[in-house]
Amino acid sequence: MIPSSAVGLGSVALRTYAESQCMYDAGSPWGQRNYWKSNGMSELSDPAVLTLLERFKAIPSRLCVIGLEFLHGQVHRAEPGASAVGFRDAKFDLLIEAKWLDPADDDANVAWARETWSAMQPYVHGPAYLNYLVGEPQARVRAAYGAETYARLVRLKDRYDPDNFFRMNQNVQPSGGAR
Repeated sequence: MIPSSAVGLGSVALRTYAESQCMYDAGSPWGQRNYWKSNGMSELSDPAVLTLLERFKAIPSRLCVIGLEFLHGQVHRAEPGASAVGFRDAKFDLLIEAKWLDPADDDANVAWARETWSAMQPYVHGPAYLNYLVGEPQARVRAAYGAETYARLVRLKDRYDPDNFFRMNQNVQPSGGAR
C-alpha cells in the first residue's frame, strides 16, 4: 500500500474543451525546452507509483513533470477503428515531461526522461497519445496508432496529402515515401 503522505491531493472539475486545451499554457511557456515520453497504462499499481516517486526525486529541473491522466468515457466506448485514438485498454496515460530553460541542460533532462521511461516499461500497456510524443522513430508512431488504424491513415494521406506537406507532427507518411 502506498502511504497517504506519498500521494499529493489533486482536484477534479468539469471543463470545456477550450479550457482543457489551455491548462498547460502557463506551465509550458514559449521558449521552454521540452522532451516528453508517453504511454497508456492499464492499471496504476503500487510498484508503478513507487517507481514514479523515486524517478521524480531525480528530476534535473524544477520544471519537470510526471503526469497521469485518467482515461474514461468515449475513448473506451468507441468501437475499434472508429477514431485514430487507441486507448481502449488503457485506464491512464502516463506523461513524462522533462522541461528546462538552459540549452546547456539538454543532455541531463533528456537522459532523465529516457531513464524514467525505461524504469516504467514494466507498467505501461498499449499505445501512446500521439500529441505527447516528441522525436520518436516512425515505428513508435505506427505502434501508437496500431497497424489497422495506421494503414487507414496512410490511405487518407495518399488521397489528401501525397506530397506530405503536413509533416510537422508525429507524421503518418504517405505510401509514396514523400518526406
